Amino acid sequence: MMPLAASHGPSTSVCAATSASAQHEPQQVRHRELAPADFARMLEHRLYRDGLGLDELRRGCELAVTAGLAAVVCRPKHVGLAAQTVAGHRVDVVTALGWYTADEEPLRLPDVVTEAEALAEAGATELGIVAGKARLAGSRLSDQVSAVVESMDPVGVRVRVILDPRDLDNADIVRVSQSVARAGAWMVQGGCWRSRRASFSRVRVIRAAVPRTVLVKWTQPLTSVTTALLCFSMGVDRFNGDVVTLLRAAERAASTGGLAVPLDLDRRAAPAQLPRRGRTD
Repeated sequence: MMPLAASHGPSTSVCAATSASAQHEPQQVRHRELAPADFARMLEHRLYRDGLGLDELRRGCELAVTAGLAAVVCRPKHVGLAAQTVAGHRVDVVTALGWYTADEEPLRLPDVVTEAEALAEAGATELGIVAGKARLAGSRLSDQVSAVVESMDPVGVRVRVILDPRDLDNADIVRVSQSVARAGAWMVQGGCWRSRRASFSRVRVIRAAVPRTVLVKWTQPLTSVTTALLCFSMGVDRFNGDVVTLLRAAERAASTGGLAVPLDLDRRAAPAQLPRRGRTD
């Protein structure tokens, strides 16, 4: 795959939105134009499926480097090879603490910090902590996040919380998101790969709960560039998906009409207004 063209920074344009009624004047809707390279920086490459071989892992990391993706996400045992492959490039190596521990089992604070130190030594640049209702009930998540952040900050490794919203109401999501943000998490991820994906409405609750300086990721794999850009306009920063398909679609969109992100979108719009999944344009 050919490298994406380097971005010289997003530009802003204004386009007229046709009024639904002839009695109203056209409204001016501002858009920010992105380059394909800007879009690539929203994507993370999932390299953790069962049975993934080392050659496939290496090729996936090479793709992330060539395309300029934000990160690769892999199992702890693959961190060393992933870090070696992306060395010298702006691609983070992400894995999760307690990967091989059942999500229902609480993580013990000394063990979490010890594992974090070992993974950082192996080359991880971001560490995730999975949090669902059962684990939240059995431990103080904010204390774990704070301890890992304190240990990892001197070596430049960031911490994200992977929030499984099953059996959590919106008040729980707000409380947990705000508490881990205060503890130093740099990203809150809505949904976990080991469970049913989070709905976009849940991700928007996370976005509203944390400062804009804390990134938000939607774990649901996307198949549409249009959907990704619309979600980005509502404050979601990172996405999963078939990166090859999405990047090709982004290149096509950029060559025909541009990658336009609406700036004046009403962030209170209902999730039902999102495009249906299943398209790649």
